[in-house]
Amino acid sequence: METNTITKEQLNKLVDKIEAEFHEYFTSDESQVGSLHECFYTPEIYKEEGLLTLDQGVFHKLPKNIQEKTHELIAEFTKVD
Repeated sequence: METNTITKEQLNKLVDKIEAEFHEYFTSDESQVGSLHECFYTPEIYKEEGLLTLDQGVFHKLPKNIQEKTHELIAEFTKVD
C-alpha cells in the first residue's frame, strides 16, 4: 500500500485533526483549499478497496507545515506494527 493511501475512516480522522490544528488557515481568505478532503480522491485502481490517495495538484496548494503534518499523520495511521 502506498504511504499516501488511506481509508475513508482514516481520512476523516486526519481531516478532523489537521483542520482543528490549522483552523485559522482553512477559514481564512488566503486559503486556497477549503478542506483537506479536497486533497484526496479514489483512483480507479483503488475503487474496489475504497482507498483514497493524495491529489498532489491540490495538496501542494497547502502551506508546507500543513503538508508535513498531513504526511506525519498518514504515516502514523498506516503504520504496520
